[in-house]
Amino acid sequence: MKINSINCKKCHAPLTLLGNSARSKNLICQYCGTVMDFKNNFKALYSFTHRQQNTQLSIGQKIDFQGITFTLTAYVDHACGDSHFIVYQVYSATHGYAKLIDKDNHLIFYRKTHHLPDKNLWMLKQGDKFTSNKTTFTLQSFEFCELYYAAGNLLENAKQGKRSKHAFAYSKKSKQWFYSEHSRNAVNYYVGYKAMID
Repeated sequence: MKINSINCKKCHAPLTLLGNSARSKNLICQYCGTVMDFKNNFKALYSFTHRQQNTQLSIGQKIDFQGITFTLTAYVDHACGDSHFIVYQVYSATHGYAKLIDKDNHLIFYRKTHHLPDKNLWMLKQGDKFTSNKTTFTLQSFEFCELYYAAGNLLENAKQGKRSKHAFAYSKKSKQWFYSEHSRNAVNYYVGYKAMID
């Protein structure tokens, strides 16, 4: 029998299980910040000590992009020195997972790509160019971050202070964005377009 909701193991708030439960690793209560193990009967592991800032979007919100309806299932707030950016995880039963990233007053919708860049991004500097899938991008920024806060049904293990590297690039000609997320265990690449969310 499929479980659609549970109560938080710490504060007992009702939590809806969103997305693909078979792929989820952590469930983080958006009310008290308790991290629960999806694979171990939602055992409470620890709680975030930081308080979340206000977010532009909310868990459970429906988002339409290019004719596809996605549900926001989780988000991760990355602290990068004095700045933050938020990665929203969204899910469609027909199109799988994607990301919405809120950074520098831009909201970009990203889908994973298997078209690798023709250069090692981490050997480049801001302003350098590279090509992916016949599109030329210009590196906009590198971010070296720690996981500050998270909430919802995450595909990854949410450990406060977990370090990651991020690269952002833009193609003026195609108006596409390119994003690389580098953690200790994996490197993932995404391409995306500016999103208009009502």
